[in-house]
Amino acid sequence: LLRLPGPVPTLISQLIDGVPLDSALRQDSDVLNRLDPRHLSEALIAAMLTNPEDGKPENYVCERFESGLHRIACIDNEHCFLSYQRSAGPRRPRVKCVLFCMSQMLERVHPAARQAILQLDTLILMREWLTKIV
Repeated sequence: LLRLPGPVPTLISQLIDGVPLDSALRQDSDVLNRLDPRHLSEALIAAMLTNPEDGKPENYVCERFESGLHRIACIDNEHCFLSYQRSAGPRRPRVKCVLFCMSQMLERVHPAARQAILQLDTLILMREWLTKIV
């Protein structure tokens, strides 16, 4: 989200060369077995932190690397931080993200993704982020 001259905020996204995940799955049902483990771990962690409301397959792009592995990237992420379901009894999270349905959810987080997250200084990261948006 950028603040350009004028009253309207502008969302600018980086182009990702690939096909929508729903199309990729229809073309090649085995594509999920060729996902890059590090990128998938990072995408899953991002989804856990942001709890996207519209994490359906058509809102993800499947990008193929030269190695033959694929990366799933979210291309529609303005609906996130979905609230908890209110009902009688304990509060339960509402989950609407296709990534959580993948069998890879049962695997350990990729070591390189884990290390990258552990090296983040969240206080500095948040301070820089908040300074830029204010």
